[in-house]
Amino acid sequence: MEERFRKMRKEQIIEVIRKEGNNHIFDLSWSNLSGSDLRESNLSGSNLSRSDLRESDLSGSNLSGSNLSGSNLRESNLSGSNLSGSNLRESNLSGSNLSGSNLSWSNLSGSNLRESNLSGSNLSWSNLSGSNLSRSKIEKVSFSKITISEEQKEEIIKTMFKTIPKSQVGGTGK
Repeated sequence: MEERFRKMRKEQIIEVIRKEGNNHIFDLSWSNLSGSDLRESNLSGSNLSRSDLRESDLSGSNLSGSNLSGSNLRESNLSGSNLSGSNLRESNLSGSNLSGSNLSWSNLSGSNLRESNLSGSNLSWSNLSGSNLSRSKIEKVSFSKITISEEQKEEIIKTMFKTIPKSQVGGTGK
């Protein structure tokens, strides 16, 4: 974490992010920003590794190329955010809203995406190996060229077929 942030309160850190986000790459590793309103913030290329961002609103934010490895983003709102090329390795995204987000070229290996909403998101070229996708909402997700295990492929297929209305499934049903 940058030295100047060490003695700041959460609200002061958020104010700095809003003022300097377009011109600055931040080191916010190990910071506690849980429950923060960071909507439409520019944290592109920033280091947020091991940060506590649970229950935060990061919707519409630019987090492209950022390091969020090992961070806690449980039940956060990341809808419509740009996370392309980000490192989310071993992060906790359980229960988070990632609908419409761009996660292309991201490293999500070992991350917890249990019960997250990935509807309409772009996961092209992402590494999802070892991640937990159980009970996630994965409707209209772009999965082209992703890296996952055979076990995960089966889980995704099961989940996808659960979300297809029976009226759209062909066959006689016998």
